[in-house]
Amino acid sequence: MRIKNSIKNTKYSMLAQITNLLVQFISRTIFIQILGKEYLGLNGLFSNVLTILSLADMGIGTVLTYTMYEPLAEKNTIKLQQLMNTYKKIYHIIAAIIAITGVCLTPILPFLIKDLPDIPNITLIYLLYLINTVISYLYAYKISIINADQKNYITTINQQLFLIISNISMIIVLWFTHNYILYLIAQIIFSFLSNLRLSRIADKMYPFIKNTKGHTLSIQEKKNIGKGAFAMILHKVGGVVINGTDNILISSMIGLNAVGIYSNYLLIINAVKQFLSAYSSSIIASIGNLSATEKAEKTHLVFKRILYSMFIFTSFCTICLFCLINNFITLWLGKSYTFSVVISGVIVSTFYITGMRQTALCFIDATGLFTKNKLKPIIESTLNLVLSIIITLKYGIIGIFLGTILSTVATCIFWEAHVLYKYLFHHNITEYIMLFLKYTIITVISTIIPYWISTFIGADNIYRFAVQAIITGSLALILPVAFTYKQKESQYFMKLIKQKIYKH
Repeated sequence: MRIKNSIKNTKYSMLAQITNLLVQFISRTIFIQILGKEYLGLNGLFSNVLTILSLADMGIGTVLTYTMYEPLAEKNTIKLQQLMNTYKKIYHIIAAIIAITGVCLTPILPFLIKDLPDIPNITLIYLLYLINTVISYLYAYKISIINADQKNYITTINQQLFLIISNISMIIVLWFTHNYILYLIAQIIFSFLSNLRLSRIADKMYPFIKNTKGHTLSIQEKKNIGKGAFAMILHKVGGVVINGTDNILISSMIGLNAVGIYSNYLLIINAVKQFLSAYSSSIIASIGNLSATEKAEKTHLVFKRILYSMFIFTSFCTICLFCLINNFITLWLGKSYTFSVVISGVIVSTFYITGMRQTALCFIDATGLFTKNKLKPIIESTLNLVLSIIITLKYGIIGIFLGTILSTVATCIFWEAHVLYKYLFHHNITEYIMLFLKYTIITVISTIIPYWISTFIGADNIYRFAVQAIITGSLALILPVAFTYKQKESQYFMKLIKQKIYKH
């Protein structure tokens, strides 16, 4: 059942991401044609500001999902009612905190933008972004129970359906009115409708959550949740500083136009990240179930298999992104919307590191081990901010991304695995270190070959780019597999593929 749910969740997530990606590209193209770079930069800046405000949720979502694995497996409706009642109150408080804090930040907005552009109603635009963020917390507690029950595909289908409808509606509004305010109001309406529908789906699937009044957790249980939340807020701080401040630093130190250019890279890279997240989020609940029912040796075996699958996927995406992203953006929007090959290469490198961390992070979140590395995110985020500012002052925009890479490598990669190997697998971490280094070297070698070939092909038109993409994609899949085909993990997946072929 674990495998069946994971495959189902992954399948629906992947299909939804492909559809969503196409809609987003169309939406972004029309957005740029009508409003231009500065509005695009403003969009990226406010998104980062609100990412920082999301610290108010203290990582409660991860703690909430983790605490529901056991009562869902045991069909303990009383415990689930107690949890849902508690989390409903917490999420409503969080929504209020974000709303109040967000309003209080409005006076500092001009200081976050170097060379303030002539865009009217900047404060109103920011407040509309704030409203859209607050809405997402109103029904979050109900959405969590669906995900914890290994039914992520339900939330995925709903969210992607509304995302497509909202993007189409927003494009229509923008096309006929050229009004950014109306564009954002349409976004808010569909965000609310999406969350409302998921709330009603949860009520039908788990009718007992409609009657949570009077069901409260014990003081000790609340303390345990508080401990988990405290550990997660430290991780949230680290994650927000690493991922949520780039646009703010670029806007304040480089300019809003650079934020607009970077947002195009983010659109593409985040779309690919969504595929990674679709896979990782679809297996977290199954990992939680696995660790609760199987021995450490079995869990470790599954970890190595998932790590290998993540490597194949991440290396494929990294190679394709490095070789194709600049040419794609040039054909799509023009040369003025691209960075140099060196800068884009560093941006893609941050993607690779993020992807390769996912397996360890999934196991940490699913098994509640986030309480064991509380100091890591604080050290990581501090180092990232300091390095990013220092290197940016000397070398420009590339310093922001180099700061992220250096701080992540210095603090995260092996620290996270150390927690898993010490507290869950009870193994020596050397095996993991050697695997990680091996996978990274293979990815680098596998990137050089298609990039060298692509320089001879060129990409000055759609046909040349298509040829380049086919060759790059083929080599990006073949080379990492060829370098690792003798590994046990590779043999395991080859066997599964053969069984699937023979079955049909």
